[in-house]
Amino acid sequence: LIAIQNEREWAVFRDEVLGDPAMAADPRFTSNNDRVKNRPALDGLVQEFFGKKSVAEMIELLDRSRIAYGRVSTMAELQSHRSLATTDVETPAGPVALIAPTAIVDGKRPELGRVPSIGEHSEAIRAEFAPKL
Repeated sequence: LIAIQNEREWAVFRDEVLGDPAMAADPRFTSNNDRVKNRPALDGLVQEFFGKKSVAEMIELLDRSRIAYGRVSTMAELQSHRSLATTDVETPAGPVALIAPTAIVDGKRPELGRVPSIGEHSEAIRAEFAPKL
């Protein structure tokens, strides 16, 4: 998935990624509306270009040009991705690895508390929210 968000990014994608500045003169691709109307043709050109590249080459081109993209990863790639960290959380059945919060505050991720057992807080919740008689 490649996300071109404005005309400036389109020009960068066209010129630096696809390496085809002459495409600027093609009336099918002049404006975003034109590109949407002619999407099958544009998709074909993009697919033909990227079909000749390795995943590493595609990532290098898009990263260098600062074009937003997403890629489909295998489960092994996902598990080893630098953005995916796990943390152990205590549960009544023992520790479980969960995806850690993505926010980093003061250089560290917030800790998750333990998971309560079923009914552990029932009385406190009833006392707080039940109508007072």
